[in-house]
Amino acid sequence: QLARKVIRNFERIMEKRRIFKIALIQMKMQIEKAENIARARELIDSAATQGADVIVLPEGFTCNYTKFPNEENTEPIDDFESNEEAVSTRMLSDAAKTHGKYIIGGSFPERRSDGHVYNT
Repeated sequence: QLARKVIRNFERIMEKRRIFKIALIQMKMQIEKAENIARARELIDSAATQGADVIVLPEGFTCNYTKFPNEENTEPIDDFESNEEAVSTRMLSDAAKTHGKYIIGGSFPERRSDGHVYNT
């Protein structure tokens, strides 16, 4: 259902114009997760104000690979809107809504309700 909605919205963009901009963000990940998330948001905001329609973050944008994945860097993916620990997912969702853009959140260590950790 969600995939169909995304595709329909993308098709509407394409009907209106023949060219769209993609921002491929590169960033140096720091040790602290909060710094990485804040920096990613700054770069998303900048790309959006420069006219990007699709914004792509790098793999593992939330943490330095020396700490990937460990418990402090994982986030629950289930019920991210109500879960305080899901800061990356909420930031990505908020940025997409604020700017009306498509954001591909690279990947980050995800903790499912079954306890398993995934690089999603």
